[in-house]
Amino acid sequence: MMGIDSLSNMQKLVYIIVSFILLSACADSGKERVALDAAQAIINDRPDSALAMLDSLEPSSQGFPQATLRRWQLLRLMAQNKCDTVFRSDSLQLVLADYYDSHGTPNEKMWAHYLLGRACHDMGEAPAALKAFQEAAVSADTMAADCDFYNLCSVYGQMARLFESQHLYHEGIKAYRNYSRFSMKAGDMFGYVKGMELQVVPYYSLGDTAKCLQISKQCHDLYQEHGFTQAAESACSTAILILVEAGRYEEAGDLMRHYEQGSGLFDSLGNIAKGREFYYYSKGTYYWGMNKLDSAEFYYRKLVPFNINRNHTAFKGLLAVYQSRNNADSVFKYARLCQESMDSIQADDQSEAVSIANSLFKYTRMERTALQKELEARQSWFLLMFFLLLTLAAGLAAFSKIRKYKADKKAELAMINQELEETKKRKELKEDELELMKTNTEAAIRKKQREITSLEEKARTLQEKCERLSRREKVKSMMKGQLVEKFRSMTDYKSVRISPALEDWEELERFFKQQQPALIDKVSGVDGVTPRDKRICMLCMLDFSYITPI
Repeated sequence: MMGIDSLSNMQKLVYIIVSFILLSACADSGKERVALDAAQAIINDRPDSALAMLDSLEPSSQGFPQATLRRWQLLRLMAQNKCDTVFRSDSLQLVLADYYDSHGTPNEKMWAHYLLGRACHDMGEAPAALKAFQEAAVSADTMAADCDFYNLCSVYGQMARLFESQHLYHEGIKAYRNYSRFSMKAGDMFGYVKGMELQVVPYYSLGDTAKCLQISKQCHDLYQEHGFTQAAESACSTAILILVEAGRYEEAGDLMRHYEQGSGLFDSLGNIAKGREFYYYSKGTYYWGMNKLDSAEFYYRKLVPFNINRNHTAFKGLLAVYQSRNNADSVFKYARLCQESMDSIQADDQSEAVSIANSLFKYTRMERTALQKELEARQSWFLLMFFLLLTLAAGLAAFSKIRKYKADKKAELAMINQELEETKKRKELKEDELELMKTNTEAAIRKKQREITSLEEKARTLQEKCERLSRREKVKSMMKGQLVEKFRSMTDYKSVRISPALEDWEELERFFKQQQPALIDKVSGVDGVTPRDKRICMLCMLDFSYITPI
């Protein structure tokens, strides 16, 4: 043992020397992260050496940039936690959690909240610790290649123990399942099986003994399969208790022999490792079931010094032994001791329940206060943003109005300038005309006459076009008249044809005199035109193809 301790101390000394060398290099080069990287690389396997390296950086920590200082503080707290330091304050952890909520990597955020949970746990604030552990679990990016599954398993392990202490066994089982799942992702087969084994106790507390036996058998086989022989045998302790309580003594005896011979938990005198003394109750109960009362009494009494459950289990076992022996005095004694221990357990449970309720009340009040402050801060922020937006809107409106005013003025100025230029051009043209008239009056008059003649020709042409269009419109209008429709009906081949009467021709001529007087006068003035010719002319004007004139 001395050789091993000396080697460990030597390794620690080497790490301290290396850290001083790195610190000197960092002081010269300003690259403190080299020392922090070195400490982080060994923090899981050799936390004491990592802590020594980090402590050696403390003299120069005041000059660190903020990011370097926070990382140094975070790694130092991690190393202290892994060295089983009991935290008495959570002030630094709160600072780190707040800092890494908006800085750093998901792993660093997870570590910060995990350390806050550890501090709250050490200070007896179970609800706050659970909340911090849950935030740590949520912070981890389990899809990332560099996710720290090793420490994420620690988060779920601490969370599961807290759930168990609060008698929240179903939640504890879920946390242990996550512990097992992320151990597998970390490539830790032992951790994977251990996470399954840890589920046995909460299942036992829930009364599901069949599930306990199933998991115990499964863990035993997996441990054996991957070469963890001692762990395979030590995983059977709860199964032994269940079997002896169920009266399955032959199966229990077989498991007990493997447990004692292969688990590595017993010394040469048959004493079990510290913290596992409850096994003496299982063994005493086994011997009581086999009617070996002396051996049963021996193991029940061996359990007494450890004061497990206020010795209620030990006294219960001894009571069973003396009842089997019909020893009335001892039965009375241990019945009283059983009752007293049970009263003490119930008082402790009640005190624990009050403590849990008080802790929950304090935490709820603290969270409510924090929520109220957050709400007030949010309201103030919203109010500030409202006024900023209002000011911005007013500024934009004023800017838009000014811009429009300038644009309007610019357009008005451009229009005035254009009108001014046109006026100047007209003025120059008139001045040229005036000058021409002054110098050559006759030429100017001839020019104006030519312009007037050209305009008269253009007006006459337009007038003729207008008259032609007017005549066409009049003919179209005439063709839609009632009289024309009457004449047109006489040409319909589907009906009996009727020749127009003399009165109809006279009425048609009167109609043409009203609508086309010039045409009628022109036709009437031609020599040799008969009434029949005049009627044919009128029908042709109305676009008739056939009718019998008279």
